[in-house]
Amino acid sequence: MPIFATTFPRVTPDDHDGATARNDIATIRNAKLIDVRPAAAYLAKHIRGSFALSLPAFATRADFPWFLLPEKSVPVAVIVPSTAEWTTEVVHKPIDKGTYRMVPDALDHGAVDFVRYLVTSKWNVTHVLVDGNELWASAAAVGYEIVASTEPREDRDRPFASSAPAAAVPERSPSPSPPTMTLVADSPTGLPAEIIRTMRLPFDPAVVLERTASFLRADAQFPSTGATVLDLGCGAGRDIMWLLHKFPDWLASAVGVDSWKGSCDRTSQAARVLAVADRVQVVRARLDPFGAIKPAIPNWPKPFDWVLLHRFLPPRTFAPTLHTFLNKPGAVMMLSTFQLPVGMGLDEWVAEHETPTSLTNLLVPGELTRPLNEGLLDKPDAEVMARASEWGWGFTKEAGYEVLRNETVVIADGRPLVWFVARKI
Repeated sequence: MPIFATTFPRVTPDDHDGATARNDIATIRNAKLIDVRPAAAYLAKHIRGSFALSLPAFATRADFPWFLLPEKSVPVAVIVPSTAEWTTEVVHKPIDKGTYRMVPDALDHGAVDFVRYLVTSKWNVTHVLVDGNELWASAAAVGYEIVASTEPREDRDRPFASSAPAAAVPERSPSPSPPTMTLVADSPTGLPAEIIRTMRLPFDPAVVLERTASFLRADAQFPSTGATVLDLGCGAGRDIMWLLHKFPDWLASAVGVDSWKGSCDRTSQAARVLAVADRVQVVRARLDPFGAIKPAIPNWPKPFDWVLLHRFLPPRTFAPTLHTFLNKPGAVMMLSTFQLPVGMGLDEWVAEHETPTSLTNLLVPGELTRPLNEGLLDKPDAEVMARASEWGWGFTKEAGYEVLRNETVVIADGRPLVWFVARKI
């Protein structure tokens, strides 16, 4: 259960050996700090790096970017407004998740019910910290940097629904439809971009993404500024959001592609919230066998500096089109997805790991670095999968690629993930 407090934990004279306070301090130091106060209050005073999700900025529960919150096992400390009767009993009282609604115009801006919802939904809320002079004094005393500003901004508490939304993405229809390319714009929170850039995101990047970014940053052959990124199968956009937020001067822009409308909507929303909207294009498209992109995307800014496929595997016969995105010297592809261990069959994999259950989302050893099998390019994807041991993606020296990484990383649930990085020579 979360600890309700008006101060940050610190060693006091009553805690003679300091053990209780040190344990509490360690817990909160490891927690993600999420500040749900109004934007005006956040600008007036906040902890540097805390992540602002101002409740008044989101008109409804559906508008709130829940997908930006960390995994439920990750410790979270929530900084809340003082305009409520905060008690331990209130925080611990369960809420009906089915009827929970955001109430941005309430006196507490819906903060009490928001915290109760997090707790009831099993997020690991370790602390509820109430705005006030005591809180900021105690935070400074234990080493947090307090940032204060009185800069006025009329629109800082505007509701999310009134912000400039991305153009609507149409539902997929069986017949081809015009391409959908959404240029998302501005942050609905009212916080200045320079403040948003100082925040620490509440979610952590995938290990393979962080490692790839680290060595590309130090790679003399990769652009030091102005790089472009294509994320195929972008999901909720966390990967490109982390990259653009973390490296504003290194990465100029990103294109996120996904076939699911919900993923495109979330990526667009995340870009607006994080004030990187002017650097993100969100494309709803399907990567079909035989290399087709449906709907077709005209004037796509390819090739890219970095093509990213994380936990996503396009149809194998899409490979020739994938190579066109990398058709310039120095372009890099990072692919990370599940791969059968050497000597393990699909049935053994499913028995041990349960998912994925087919080779649609599962590589077989060696196929990334085998030559492109042009004899299979006109075959149905089911036949290509059945002959996966003959298939090659074509990331070979003969095709003009240098393999930078080809390693196996075991993720938290025990499944092996291939981490593959290749560069066009």
